[in-house]
Amino acid sequence: MEKNERDIMRIAGLYHGIVLEQLEALAWDRLMFYEDLKDGGLRLVIKAINIPVAEQPLFFEDTPMRVRLAALSFDHCVKVIATASGILALLTKEVHIGDPLPARRLEVWRQDEDETCRVTGAQSHTILKITSTLSSNGHTGAHSPLELIADPTHQQYWFESGIETYSLYKQHKSRSNGQDVTEEKFGTLYKDFRGHFRIMMKRVETTFGLILGQALLRTTNNAVYAEMKEIGGRDALLELDDKLFSVAQEGILKALRKALQELRVAMERVHFWVEYEHEHEEYLSLLEQATGEGHRACDMALENLLYA
Repeated sequence: MEKNERDIMRIAGLYHGIVLEQLEALAWDRLMFYEDLKDGGLRLVIKAINIPVAEQPLFFEDTPMRVRLAALSFDHCVKVIATASGILALLTKEVHIGDPLPARRLEVWRQDEDETCRVTGAQSHTILKITSTLSSNGHTGAHSPLELIADPTHQQYWFESGIETYSLYKQHKSRSNGQDVTEEKFGTLYKDFRGHFRIMMKRVETTFGLILGQALLRTTNNAVYAEMKEIGGRDALLELDDKLFSVAQEGILKALRKALQELRVAMERVHFWVEYEHEHEEYLSLLEQATGEGHRACDMALENLLYA
């Protein structure tokens, strides 16, 4: 395998690990129950949490992992790209599958105090395409560049894998064999996400979801950047042999997990215990605390990429 091909496989794997940590921190719904449907589909019933997860977990202990991941992944494909963009300013594109072909139909219902209503997810699915443009000697080489799909929320469609070649993904996971696929420059979703947040901030109408997304993004940037800086940066990380890379990746994800757990506790404290008229001020304080060296570095890298 060419070095650049190995590198993008590693990047895709690290991205998946980061998103799995983010999805747990992002989740604000508890799975009330699930059932297999006669047509082979899966029905999930969720309800917004009203106490911290330390007191009432998001899932029952015997909930299968694939069901947990399906619930955590549902309708989050765009947000996880936006919140992970800071550490993914690489050779990537944002790809939209207009009509994904799920391996198993997922039906989600939201339970409120008065009623239970079906939740409709996005009609399209958004993923990342990572491309290896150079061979290990710096030339294009005789072979076509490897185009790899990274789809960390693939479990909402019951896909077996979230990392595979672009051509196979289009062939097997799109109803139109890829005819409904559109591509955008990497960073577009982040730009939209940040722009929407800034507009809402000026109106003092910032929703909890936007605050959580921004806090998640900044915390991820800080934690991952700090670990990569300790290793020597992105290039040093990718130069490691397989065993050392695996150890380094686990260290990065462990540090991120700890940072996101601390963020969740802080967000829950404000959400559940601070009086409504003081919530906005408290959330802004949390965001200010999360604006560290890593976030500033990642934000600058994205700015350079977007406006190059």
